[in-house]
Amino acid sequence: MVRGSNRICYTFDYGRRRLVRTGLEDEIVVSDTYTIVEGQPLSAHVRSERRIALCQGDWAIRIETMSVMTADAESFWVTNVLDAFEGESRAFSKASTFSVKRDLV
Repeated sequence: MVRGSNRICYTFDYGRRRLVRTGLEDEIVVSDTYTIVEGQPLSAHVRSERRIALCQGDWAIRIETMSVMTADAESFWVTNVLDAFEGESRAFSKASTFSVKRDLV
């Protein structure tokens, strides 16, 4: 970590829950990390990760997403990655990056 930087990390694992009547299980894990270097507002960086899973018997699906936001003097920059799994096989993947002008911000 850079001298004078600050980091806040938040992780919450909701655990695995099971609906007794149906046998459906869900699992949710959330993680957010915020970092910034003192006196350097453009160093701000936020990373958010989510994992959501559902399963019932031999059937299982999972979605994982990771998003990052940074900024420069002109724009906010956002990158997002989304992966979907059926069992352990990746069924879908998409990554995108976009910017939003910092009008008056």
